[in-house]
Amino acid sequence: MTESLVETYFEGWVSGVRGGGAGINFHVIFRTPLAAEIQLEKVVFKGKEAVFTSEDGLHYTAYIITKKGGGPVIEGEEEINEPLPESNKAVLYFKVKGKSEIYTVEDVKEKEMLAYPSMNKPR
Repeated sequence: MTESLVETYFEGWVSGVRGGGAGINFHVIFRTPLAAEIQLEKVVFKGKEAVFTSEDGLHYTAYIITKKGGGPVIEGEEEINEPLPESNKAVLYFKVKGKSEIYTVEDVKEKEMLAYPSMNKPR
């Protein structure tokens, strides 16, 4: 399963509007699609957990929210605005033939931050 792993990396992002939030896009790229009995489920990275989505079976992305945008805070919802751990270690969770397996990536590479532009105000 991990023998076809090509790359793992992350990109931080910040919203271009006040109160828009911030987060991390965590990427995993495989050389060949995972076998039918293997699913890449989630990642734990910098103290946060997120599930993966994939468009093509080779590139998986998990969207980790690190700072919530505006809007009301729902009672009982955890606050996630604390500083992030400095480690670039990630734990990937797979389901293989119905059994959970984990794989640790020791040094996930960081790519340039995505700074989304703010929206122009109508005149």
